[in-house]
Amino acid sequence: MHGHGSIPAWGFSSALDLQQELANGQTNELPETEHSPPEPISILLVACVDSRHILKTIAHGYRHQWKRPLHIHVIEVQATTISRSLLLLHQLTTNESELSIQERAKTFLELYGNLFLCEKTAKWVKDACPMVLKTVMGETDSGSMNWIDCSKMKFRDRDDVDSVLQFWKNDEVAFNASLFWEERLRRHYGLRYDSRENAIDWDFHMKLTDKAPILHKREFLHWRLNGIAYDVRDGSSCVIPNKSMATVDKLPSREGMGVLKYGYFSDVVVGPYLAFGKESENRELFKKMNDHFTKCAQDVALYNVTVLIHELHNGTGYEDLDASQCDNLKNVSENVKVFFHSPSLLQSSAAPTVKAFGNKFDLVYVGNSMAHTIPELSKLLATPKDGTSSVMCVETARFMIELNQEQIAEFDKRVVEMATYAGLNECGEKKEAGALDHLFFVKA
Repeated sequence: MHGHGSIPAWGFSSALDLQQELANGQTNELPETEHSPPEPISILLVACVDSRHILKTIAHGYRHQWKRPLHIHVIEVQATTISRSLLLLHQLTTNESELSIQERAKTFLELYGNLFLCEKTAKWVKDACPMVLKTVMGETDSGSMNWIDCSKMKFRDRDDVDSVLQFWKNDEVAFNASLFWEERLRRHYGLRYDSRENAIDWDFHMKLTDKAPILHKREFLHWRLNGIAYDVRDGSSCVIPNKSMATVDKLPSREGMGVLKYGYFSDVVVGPYLAFGKESENRELFKKMNDHFTKCAQDVALYNVTVLIHELHNGTGYEDLDASQCDNLKNVSENVKVFFHSPSLLQSSAAPTVKAFGNKFDLVYVGNSMAHTIPELSKLLATPKDGTSSVMCVETARFMIELNQEQIAEFDKRVVEMATYAGLNECGEKKEAGALDHLFFVKA
């Protein structure tokens, strides 16, 4: 198993406002629909791993002029990934007015990026599981998560999510995160294990500093050694395993047959900093003193998530944060619907088909693990009409740091070749191959 893991816990690119990316792909303004009720903007996310794009797209909804409903369809590879996405969406969007925005942001980052939780956060996860399960099972009293729809999942897949949530709740079922992390490190470093700090230093300076300069060596080293990316609790001990990072993979047995087991099969080389900790609209976070950044990726991530929470619950720009409380999730239930689909749609590395969905999506997002399915996924893009274009967004291999630069550039070239063969035209920012987090294509 390579260092990026077989079942990632987070994506390897920055969070996107997908409505903005759809608008960027248009030669004209995206028109209002003449249908009554209005025809929704439909987006498909394929193997994007986490909820970063969903959160940013919904949070920035108030910034866009058109008032069409937004339908986001999500397909992931495993029930554990779906469960984790639902938990993170629940954490940021439910109405818990006793929590300040800052406290909610810290809890989110702790869940998102730390292999170990403090006692308070671990208790919150246990208490949240029943509400997440109600959402999965489609119960009407699912509270402020009624904008999430899991009815398109097969019953067996919903049962799998139920099993994951029961595993998270049950203190009698252990998840030995320390042991799993140690095993992953020993397998990854091999003979270099005793000198792993030198290997980490090499990866940081030679493979990451140019791509994510705000990332500080100290925080990166701490995560690579201990699995703690965000030290946001001011000294509070994080010792309880974060079961939401447990995934299932097939391990060989003595009989020679694979056995499915829980473990930590995710990333041990890059870290969870890319989604929220690499870029920000607040340029004050990137000030330098003596040619060094005064802030780090944790500061950027905490600011960005705090702003997202404010925008989600207030529908306005970032202002008067200290006085804000998460009292009401505005407009989401009315204007947004997120549909989770069965992981079986991605079985055998196949792409979802036109038979399953039809060609109805205004935007299709493809995680880099499913880039080989671009020709099939392109058929799901809506047929252009009224001068509009549908858009495909593909996550690149820029942060797959176990690849060399030539391989990363070759990945981009192959993506462009497949998209061109499928009749799509490249758009967006143009840089040399391997220099962007995402590549964009339009069907015009």
